[in-house]
Amino acid sequence: MRSFESLLTTQKERMTRMQDIAESGVEAREMLLGYYNCDHNADDVLARRYWGESTMNLIHRSRALKTWARLETSSVASLEENLAAFDLFIIGMGKGDADTISAALDNIVHDIRHEHPAFDDLGLQEKLTTVAGFLRDNGLVGNSNTERYHGIENNFLSYALFSESHTSLPLQSTAIFVSVARRLGVNAHFCNFPTHIYAMAPLDQTHSNPAYMAMEDGRAVEAVIYLDPWAQSGVVDLDHLHNQLFQMGIPRISHHQYLQRAPVRDMVLRTARNVMRSWEETRRGVIAPHDSIDTEHAFYAFLWAMLLVGTAEQREMNIHRRRSYLPYLLETFQNNYPEDVTMAEKFIAPMLEGDAQKEQFFQLTAELRANDRNARPIMTRDNEATKVVKYKVGQVFQHKRYGYVGVIVGWDPKCAAGERWIVQMNVDTLPNGRTQSFYHIL
Repeated sequence: MRSFESLLTTQKERMTRMQDIAESGVEAREMLLGYYNCDHNADDVLARRYWGESTMNLIHRSRALKTWARLETSSVASLEENLAAFDLFIIGMGKGDADTISAALDNIVHDIRHEHPAFDDLGLQEKLTTVAGFLRDNGLVGNSNTERYHGIENNFLSYALFSESHTSLPLQSTAIFVSVARRLGVNAHFCNFPTHIYAMAPLDQTHSNPAYMAMEDGRAVEAVIYLDPWAQSGVVDLDHLHNQLFQMGIPRISHHQYLQRAPVRDMVLRTARNVMRSWEETRRGVIAPHDSIDTEHAFYAFLWAMLLVGTAEQREMNIHRRRSYLPYLLETFQNNYPEDVTMAEKFIAPMLEGDAQKEQFFQLTAELRANDRNARPIMTRDNEATKVVKYKVGQVFQHKRYGYVGVIVGWDPKCAAGERWIVQMNVDTLPNGRTQSFYHIL
């Protein structure tokens, strides 16, 4: 409590105080919720809400990074926990962590058993189609809004489970299906298909990673049931999958690679790439921003996932691929999430061992900590340099191009961002380029 009160009364060591609270983990949630939901008439109500949510976001992100980091060392990975880690970047003070998602999935299982009391007596295929049918009948999977197929919201389990529309991409729909099926005693998995997400379940339920064909009386027979719960309740014909692979130019001898079980880490990476596509289409104006999901938070999740989660490729290729995202992550972290400095030191520094960038990285974190120890200088409007600053802190506005509503919380008389951000955002193409005023907004 003292650490939080200090966040409100001084600009010094705010990152340190946030980290102190974050070390309490989810146990601090009730305290932060209390500050966030304080009396509307309190003098510092906006500050309490801002710092309450910011600190809760730090706790969420810390939990997400620890979850993804465990994929490197653990042989057992929770599907829903690793996918729900993306939600931790965007839910703020709302529900959507792994615990609430797990509880929602448990409730679905309860409803299925209530509607189908003889579920355990059904055959395997009937069990699978019953689950898929229930989810589709209740609007818990799929997406009828084709115009927002790549909407940023459709990448998150929390949106699929808790929003009124329940829309999602095939990956999230299949994750819900697989998680519910497993709770009902069915050995179901993601399929490693390249262009669409399918679910699969071996006919021999004792097999955790079966071949899609098996020998029976000297002949090859199908050994796996495939489903597409995002699009339909029934099973998917194996010949249909073979034909799709043929159309991609994949020879039959290689089909088994794409018709087997997919590792959890691959589903994390596919989710990250989907988030990236949604972010790009939102930035280009192809899709309108979502009212309640910050696309920049989602982009930050993409960067961390691509850095932390490895693939089955050779180690050198794997490290090279992951580190290619490091410059973008460092810039985003430095400009928008400096309170993550402790996590950055924990997860990034080991990847820079033996690299000249390691010294630069620690210089960056040292500067961030030094800035945190000192109060920011007060900038006034009584000099020539600040005459270009037209709007004031506290000004509420609506963006002319993108339509979102925000409030100004700070300003710079000229662009103070790094060179990479300036290039990425095409700042030099603006009428006054990097010399015009820039605003910090919420």
